[in-house]
Amino acid sequence: MTTIIRKASTGEAGNAGEFGTHTHDESDVALAVPKEPRRFSYWGGVYAAKDPDATVEDLQYFLETEAEDDYMVVIAGHPNATPEQIERASQHNATNVRQAALDNPNVARATVERIKTKAIAEEEEYRAQREAEGISPMSGHMEEMAATEAGLAMRAGAVLRGIDKK
Repeated sequence: MTTIIRKASTGEAGNAGEFGTHTHDESDVALAVPKEPRRFSYWGGVYAAKDPDATVEDLQYFLETEAEDDYMVVIAGHPNATPEQIERASQHNATNVRQAALDNPNVARATVERIKTKAIAEEEEYRAQREAEGISPMSGHMEEMAATEAGLAMRAGAVLRGIDKK
């Protein structure tokens, strides 16, 4: 059983803590929630995956049943995720998912190398597209995306250097 802490007082009369979705240190009402992921709403499932007590099996369930970046960023950065789970989650296109994988100490060298290679390729693609289009309403966005990918490639390089020092 996972315990989700509910806010005991939201200012509504009669609320005994049944209305609340965020964990708050000051909360004093605990609601036991079955760990069965299929019973969760979308965000309930994300929070279940984020639970520090989530097992490798729990994370695997979400990898096999969900594809959204909200799940993948949690799994890629989860301390209990295996290197294989981090690899699979980090194949999502969202930059924040790949960043979470790089921040996870369980990440495999091959995953970091793949993320770096992809980031370099995407940076070049954004810059080429920006140049081909010339000045347009999307110019700023393209530059921002190229810079984000460049930063991700640099971060991956730093992680690789850290792995090499071990």
